[in-house]
Amino acid sequence: MTKGMTSSATLEPFRYSPLDPSIDSIRLVHILPAPNFHDPIHCRLSHVTFAQKPRYEALSYTWGSENHQKKIILDGHDFGVTYNLFDALRYLRDTQVERGIWIDAISIQQEDIPERNKQLSIMPIIYERARVVLVWLGHTSASSVSNENTWDNPDILDSICKNHYWGRVWIVQEIGVARRVWLQVNKDKVEWSTFIAMLKKSGNFDNSVPVKLQTQLEDKYNEGHKLRNLLESHQDSLCREARDKIYGFVGLASDCYDGFPMDYRKSLFEVWKDTVIFKNRDRSEYQYDILKFGRLVRRLLGGRDIVTAGEVEADISSRKASTAAPKLLLNSSGEINGPPEILMVPVLLAGRIIYIGPTYRDIIADVQSIPRWRAKINQYLPDQKASAHEENDYFLEALEEAEDFQLEAVSDFNHDISWNFAKRQHIIEDAEYRIPIPDSDSSATHNRTEMDSSTGPRLFLLGGGTSYQFSSGKMGLVPPSARVGDFICRVNGIQKAVILRKANGVLKVVGTAIMAENSYKAREAKEKYRTIRPDFQTPEFEVLDTNKLSIYIDVAIAYQLLG
Repeated sequence: MTKGMTSSATLEPFRYSPLDPSIDSIRLVHILPAPNFHDPIHCRLSHVTFAQKPRYEALSYTWGSENHQKKIILDGHDFGVTYNLFDALRYLRDTQVERGIWIDAISIQQEDIPERNKQLSIMPIIYERARVVLVWLGHTSASSVSNENTWDNPDILDSICKNHYWGRVWIVQEIGVARRVWLQVNKDKVEWSTFIAMLKKSGNFDNSVPVKLQTQLEDKYNEGHKLRNLLESHQDSLCREARDKIYGFVGLASDCYDGFPMDYRKSLFEVWKDTVIFKNRDRSEYQYDILKFGRLVRRLLGGRDIVTAGEVEADISSRKASTAAPKLLLNSSGEINGPPEILMVPVLLAGRIIYIGPTYRDIIADVQSIPRWRAKINQYLPDQKASAHEENDYFLEALEEAEDFQLEAVSDFNHDISWNFAKRQHIIEDAEYRIPIPDSDSSATHNRTEMDSSTGPRLFLLGGGTSYQFSSGKMGLVPPSARVGDFICRVNGIQKAVILRKANGVLKVVGTAIMAENSYKAREAKEKYRTIRPDFQTPEFEVLDTNKLSIYIDVAIAYQLLG
């Protein structure tokens, strides 16, 4: 018996009969009638195919804790269900006739991953074909809401809108595809359209989840139902299984009709790659913010801990070694075409490194290094001294607050990256002309006056930057391998910048850097938060031609750039 399950008698545990994998079929739960409310709950299962055009209802509900369960009798055997589902079965049960309902926790053999994958892939059809989708909002001992006039009460509406049910990921799909929806509390129910009319009439629930869902339903056949828009709109929804943060919207997304690789056997990193590659397949849109999308998907799946750095490196190495590794092709227009596993990432040239100074550790620990660094700002940025010094003060404060994991964004880079240099080489050549390397440093690999044998991120100054509200910062941190003369490029939507180096007429990505916020944004942040937070510059830009290059990277390498 399941841990925590209450029982007065013990029967043999229930065992599923497998569904026929060759046809589209489901299991229906038939709740057997009982004359008394507190009678034991008896159910039976039936296998039906869609070809039989079965008439059934589908339950939409919150699972609740699985640690504590109650017993029902399913086909004469013990079966454990959560407390909330037990209440639903009791209140949905009729006194005279059995009721056929599709209920995921019972209808799907949850431990059979292949079956679970198949059933979840057709779940949109399951809810769409149901005569009614029943939204179970739970059992309450509060005053009855036994008719529609009683539902139309501000306190009751407020209580319903605050129900935990509305935080679930899957409700977006379950309600979104339904032909008819009823909401139920205890034995009392109301139709969805009537409920929404009550909320809108009140005028106090415009920001509630039900009203937002209704707005989305009204936009069902437009762009609002693309996967990305659904993920962004419902990123705070809750679920037990991290993969459902993605899979829970696939059935509703208008751009997923041709299929999406749902598989609960895959690791979270594989799900991340699948989702980003899926988005990158959409050639109807210019994927200028694909890394920003990748960052959203990673956060939905659980953040930085979904995969280790070593596992990402191993993935990259295995893909490089494979004879089936994706290849890039150059078309007649000088643009690079490639498979969806290769992401085209637009970057903006921010400027050129004109000076490399003390290490991060030195600027924190050695107070004498600070005035020397400030003197170099005067020397190398004479025309921008005022804004540069203000930016520097904010940047040093941010570095004092920075955690070690944030500095991991500064790194050497050892993977090959391609770019449309042939078509855009004038951008680099123009930067070389506009931002000459000072004579004292033109032949130096680094600035020998500030360099020593220590390792770790180093401060740098950027030439070619400007001083206005949306400009790049004039300084930042680079890895030890960076050189004066390297180019710094900002990447849309992520904190890391990429370091490009021109050698023998070829561009190479040699590392990643972080940049300071410019003085305008840093000042604004401090006024807002009363302190400087170590949120280094994360640029947001649309498709811009000026100073724009495009780099082409493998999806796993793209993950590394997220930091």
